[in-house]
Amino acid sequence: MFGAEGLGKPVVEAMYRASHLPGASHALTDSLCGRLGHQLEAGFGDELQQPSWLAWGRQATHPPLETADLWLQELPKADLEVFDGCRNLPHVERPAKFAAALTAFIERQRFAA
Repeated sequence: MFGAEGLGKPVVEAMYRASHLPGASHALTDSLCGRLGHQLEAGFGDELQQPSWLAWGRQATHPPLETADLWLQELPKADLEVFDGCRNLPHVERPAKFAAALTAFIERQRFAA
């Protein structure tokens, strides 16, 4: 798939199975195929006061990286981490880099408190 740590067949098969469980309504498959809307409504982050962390693949398509500024406008306490060589699943495509970046974010929050 995408990058050296790509998804691989076992991950794709696991995602496919999960997307077909009762109640899943094929959300993952629809998201990966771009059939889900990712429309933001102004003010959706008004109640969110805690720091947030957004992980985004540089080659993401649904939603694309170009829309990150909309999310950041609504989430002023958010940090954006962009993962090169990733599309929509940076936690799967680059698990080690994702874990390191998330750990660093948590550590920053811990020491900021």
